[in-house]
Order: sequence, then C-alpha cells, then structure tokens
Amino acid sequence: MAKQKAVFFCLITMSLMMLISSSSFFLSPYLTKKIMQGEANHKQFNFALQRNNTAALALEINKHREGSSQWLFFKMALAHQQAQTAYELATWYGNQYLNVIAEQRLSSKYLQEAKKWYQQAIRLGSEIAKVSFARLYQQQGRLNLARSQLSQVNSSAGLDIELGSLLVSIDLALETGNIKLVESLIVQKIPLLLLTPEGRKLLADIQRYKTLNVGSHVSEKVANLFTSVATPTMARSLLQPPNTSCTTSLQLFASSLANLKHLDALIEQFISTPLASFVCLPPPRYVARQSLSCHNNKKSALLCDESTWRELAATITTRHIGYMSNEGGANVHFGILYFDRHDSLDIFTHELSHLLGFIDEYPLSINHSTCQQTQTSTFSHNISVLARNYQGRQADIRRQILQELPWSNAIKPSTPILHQRDHNSDNWLLGTPKSHQHEVGVFAAQSCKKSKVAKANNFSAFKATAQSTHLEYSVEQLSLLYLQQLNLAPEKFLMPSFHYNIALALYQQGEEEQALYWLEQAKLW
Repeated sequence: MAKQKAVFFCLITMSLMMLISSSSFFLSPYLTKKIMQGEANHKQFNFALQRNNTAALALEINKHREGSSQWLFFKMALAHQQAQTAYELATWYGNQYLNVIAEQRLSSKYLQEAKKWYQQAIRLGSEIAKVSFARLYQQQGRLNLARSQLSQVNSSAGLDIELGSLLVSIDLALETGNIKLVESLIVQKIPLLLLTPEGRKLLADIQRYKTLNVGSHVSEKVANLFTSVATPTMARSLLQPPNTSCTTSLQLFASSLANLKHLDALIEQFISTPLASFVCLPPPRYVARQSLSCHNNKKSALLCDESTWRELAATITTRHIGYMSNEGGANVHFGILYFDRHDSLDIFTHELSHLLGFIDEYPLSINHSTCQQTQTSTFSHNISVLARNYQGRQADIRRQILQELPWSNAIKPSTPILHQRDHNSDNWLLGTPKSHQHEVGVFAAQSCKKSKVAKANNFSAFKATAQSTHLEYSVEQLSLLYLQQLNLAPEKFLMPSFHYNIALALYQQGEEEQALYWLEQAKLW
C-alpha cells in the first residue's frame, strides 16, 4: 500500500511539473507580447525578468548606465541567449581592456571577459564576433591566433562580414610587413573597397601613410589603381617638406593602421601644446615592424636595431624620427624617439623635450653618463652638473658658476646662489636658500640622486627652479621659464639627427666605413 502511494505521489508530481513547464512555455510569448506593447504591469514585468525573458531583459538593460553593475548583470543574462548581445558585451570588455592596459590586474580581467563573451557570441552563431575576436588578438600582438580566428570566418555571411574580415587581413599583413599580400588583397577586393565608406577610407589611409611605398616595388597594376581612385584627401596626404620655421622636425612611424591613426590623433592634440611651435610633425608613416628588429618589453626601454633605418633614410626629410610600438618603455636615444600606443600626450611631450635639449629631473639610472662627472660645459637647457662645495671669494665663485648655468640670464643679481658652509668663512655650498625658493636660482635636482660616483665625489645636478616640472613629472606643465630658455637658444642643445644613430649602430656592428658615411650625413644637419 505504501509503495502504491509513493508511485501515485511521483505521478502527481511529474504531472504538476509538466503543467508548470507547459504553462511557462505558453506564458513567455504572452508576456513578451505584453512587454513589447508596453502593456505589462509591474508584477508581470518582474516575473518575466526573473525568468530571463528576452524582452524584459532588453528593456531593463536600457534603464541602467552602461558599464554599471546592474547593466552588466542584465546584459550577461541576455548574452546567454542572444548572439548580438554577447558580441556587444565582448566589444565593451575589449574596449575596457584597451583603455586600462597599463593596469595589469584590471586589463587581464577585462581581456578574459572579452574572450569569454566573444566565444559565447560565436557559439550562438555570430560571424562578426569572429572578426572582432581576431582584431582583439591582433591588438594583443598575437598575430598567429588572429589569423587562426580569421580563417574560421564565413565571408559569404554578408557584406559587413566580408569587409570586416578584409580590413583585419590587410592590417595583419601590414604588421608582418607582407606588402605583396596587401597588394593582392586590394586587387582582389577593389569593388568591395570602392563601394563602401570603410573601404574607401582604407584606400585613403594606405595612400596617406605610404604603406605601399616602403620596402617593396609596388606593382604597376596597384599604382594605376591608386591613381585612378585618388581623392583630394589622398592628394593632400602626400608627405610635405618640413616647415623650416620649426626648431626641429620629427617623422613618426608605426606598423599598423590602428597605430598610425592613433599617431594622427596624437599629432592633432600636440598642435595645441607649447612645444608645437618648436617641432614640426608631418603625417605619420608606415614601417614594417619586422624590419626594425625591436626589443619590446613593458618593463624596459624600447630599442631597435637602428642600422635598419638606413633603408628608409633617403625618403625621410626630417632631422629626428620616432617609432610608436604596441608596448615598450618610452625613451629618447640621440635622434630617435621611442614610445608605445598607451603613452599619453604628456609622456609624448616629455620625450619630445629631450630631443630639444632637456634632461630628466627625476633620478636617472645609477650609471647614467650625465652623472659620472661634473660638466665640462653646458649641455642642456635645464640641468647643470656641478660640485657642491667651493672655497674663495663669494663674488668670484658666483661669477664662475653663472658661466656654467644655461639659465644664468634669468637669475637676478639679488638672488643668492651660494650660502656659507661655516659662519665667517670662505667655504661655500652651492644652492639658493629656501628664502628665495620662488625665484629663479640654483636648486638641487633629483637627476643624479642614484649616482654613487656623484655621491663619492660630492657633486650633484642642479636646476633653475625649486618647483616640480614637466621634466620630473610628465603631468606637470612645461614651465614658462623653460619655454623662455628654449626661445633664447632653440638649437643649442638639440639632439643630433637620426643619421647619427645609424652611424653608431653600424660602428658597433663593425661596419666602420659605412659608419663614417652616416656620420657625415648627420653633420649635414
């Protein structure tokens, strides 16, 4: 009897579950219709939301600020059901990753979420997600994974998919320096490129950044193609001679269309900075990343085999050159500026100031050449490396020191630059006292703080102002005093032309005859 009751109870339970499931099945379309028509009441809407009804989730997402915890919660719930929402969520996380890439913990989290939701969108049948996933891998520098992801795209799925796949394919070919593949893809897909705004923009970019003029002999067919589709924008984009009114000129290079566009935006921002009148920046240009043999490392200064620039030197009409990589520490090495795509305008202008003859005011490396001995002559606009202690008549010592300071013209006769080491003696310490810290004087700089040689021999780096400057913290504004000093002698401390870098690299590689040739080229500047 007990066994029969148990069987009966199970049958009743199963029937109820089927009834609930059946009623839910019919309830969802009903609720969806009510919600879409705006006729659902508060209880009905909340019930639908609890059951992850797609219409209710879509409405709820729109109620919350993009990126908020509520927006993400409901977006994720809908992304489990809709390919487009999963794709949108992945794209949002991908953008966050690019914005915070310098913050390793956050960027890693965003990157993992982006990959997770791209994979979900692909599982739900999204072809555009495959294209965007390939682009994300490319932005990471994982080019093989990008190609692998791109090979899975069904290009016949639609015009947008075909075009998106083509754009990523061309950018991947550019990053690896495969110019012949770029030419081939353009020739094969020219109708698609000409018929779409994105395609025409790509052709204009390729012309603007001279991507097909570098390291290859462009086929006659491609050359004629660009001549036939040339636009006023393309014509204006041709490299112009540098403006001779500038103190120096800087040709910037990058190895992908995304980075070249980033350089364009950076140049646009730079125009409004105080240094813009000193540095002319022509349109950025393409260079194949593989041709430079660079050592990219987030934790160390970016450097390349600088002898390779001789292949392009004849096409460069500027004194200095710069290369923006995907990653690597920003620095200036003689006539070449290095930085990466995550560096801000502040960092860019900080590095530019080195080309113009300014020295860092934060602690330099322990063996930096600047801090191995006291200076034999002035060498920068903002720093002098001098002994700390002096003995003799104050007036004579002051006169001697002023000759060692590039900013001596800005120091008032009433501003002290020495103070007594011992009362009533001829022993003096170099430095303007705190009572005059708001004036131009001689103040200790941090530049040689790490130098053991400087410490052992009692010398130090000194600067003109007691305040923090752009040369110590890049977020600070370049001081008016430094701009005035630059105006007085704009060419005095300029870094040598990039030809000097080529000469040095060749000399270090044992090619002395070639090194001498490039040294002569540097002298022409």
